[in-house]
Amino acid sequence: MSLYKSTGGTGRFQDFAFIHVSHPDDIKERHTQRAVRRGAMAQTAASRRKRPPKPPTVPLHVPSQLPSLLPSSTGSINSPVPLHTTSTPVTPVTPNKDDVEAMSRWLETSMLWRTLPDTTAYPIIQPDTRARELFYFMHGESASIYRPSSFRLEWFAMAMLDQSAYYLSLANAALILNLRRKNLTASCGFEYSEYPESSKYYHICLSQVTRRLGDVMEGVSKGMVTTVLGFICHDSSIGNWTRWKLHMDGLERIIKLRGGLQGLGMAVPLFVFWFDVTGSAVFDTPPRFPIPSQLPQTDITRREGLSQPVRDLLSRLRAAGLNDVSEALIKVMAVANYVNQHACPEFWSDGLGATKLIGPAAHYILSLPRLFNDRTTQPGQVIREMVRLVSLVLLARLKKAFFLITDELNCLTERFRTLSGRMEGVALFPEVRIWAHLIVAVSAEEGGIIILSEAGKKEVRRALGQLDIRTGLEGVEVAKGITWIDAFVTSDMEGRIAAEIDHST
Repeated sequence: MSLYKSTGGTGRFQDFAFIHVSHPDDIKERHTQRAVRRGAMAQTAASRRKRPPKPPTVPLHVPSQLPSLLPSSTGSINSPVPLHTTSTPVTPVTPNKDDVEAMSRWLETSMLWRTLPDTTAYPIIQPDTRARELFYFMHGESASIYRPSSFRLEWFAMAMLDQSAYYLSLANAALILNLRRKNLTASCGFEYSEYPESSKYYHICLSQVTRRLGDVMEGVSKGMVTTVLGFICHDSSIGNWTRWKLHMDGLERIIKLRGGLQGLGMAVPLFVFWFDVTGSAVFDTPPRFPIPSQLPQTDITRREGLSQPVRDLLSRLRAAGLNDVSEALIKVMAVANYVNQHACPEFWSDGLGATKLIGPAAHYILSLPRLFNDRTTQPGQVIREMVRLVSLVLLARLKKAFFLITDELNCLTERFRTLSGRMEGVALFPEVRIWAHLIVAVSAEEGGIIILSEAGKKEVRRALGQLDIRTGLEGVEVAKGITWIDAFVTSDMEGRIAAEIDHST
């Protein structure tokens, strides 16, 4: 016998047809066939409906577990961490002595955390699944949207050792991942608050920083210095110099309260020094912090190899009471000579090496007295300001080649050109004046176009006349004789500079 039942409802159980095994032919009845066809047509129509496009995804390669050395919540080093789990808040862990020893061995061989010599310690927090995805993204694919000299690996190595800095690093990784999905770069000026995930981590970090600042010990700890340094790094990377100043004021106060940079290892003082110099160049103010004592300077401050004309020039500067100008030129020459000797494709991607190369010279030059009175025409003061501005322009151009932050370059160039218009009464050191104008012209070059202002051409011609030189090409040789970075100027560019000088009136 057969039974047909209609529920009268809607949905997937609207119609049922029951066929008894003793009457198999009942399946051929009209109402049964109609029910079969209705179900088949509904499924066909559903399969043909146009589905919305899937959101873009960034493929990430994450191993099923970390290298069996991250301590689990139970304290066991070898406990595996499952890959496909729901994201849960990360929690601090306190490894025992054996955990610390094993973790240190892994960190010494790990590409992610071995970047700096003082970061061979265990991570302060056990990463969850999402955190490990972000870390592996930052270690691998994020390189395509970061500047080559962005310190991303160094920063993540430092951030793993403090809870607040850890959350800030996750906020940074989440922000960069979102930029990657939108085919944007890390220098587009985006804030953490613009994406939900990065905003979540950032606010966790801020709440912890607020709490820790109320504690006498935590407020001046190495982890707090590292976290505030992370804020400063982000501010400078997006060009928010007003907020950079607020955070740098706070960092300066913390370091004063803790009695200096002692006890911060090697990496933290280096980055405090570098971002201090970077912001000081933008504001053209003296740096706040001294050069770290552990910063190696032996290879870039040697004075051997100076030509006799350069030695004579330095002696005349000292005789005129411009000892600081002489020392500034020596430091710039040392940097330029080092670049000329070591420049190669790999050289320009060494951001950490660039800080050690450029930082001490920039620190000294930023510490020189400034020409506060724009109407001053005293030759010695004008020469000092000219050398100071030109040296900073040259170092900014060098930072640009390293893909470092150079927000000060255009402002310094304009200030030099303003000063150039007041040099008519200055007759001292014509070779220095020639060098200064040509360095600025080369450093401001865009797309192969040399920008030598009319006032600059006139001043160069006047200085050439003092040296009894008649051609622009000889003027270029005078400038190269003081100091010159070969990688920035081709022979064709030299010819065009000389032609501009020769054709000036």
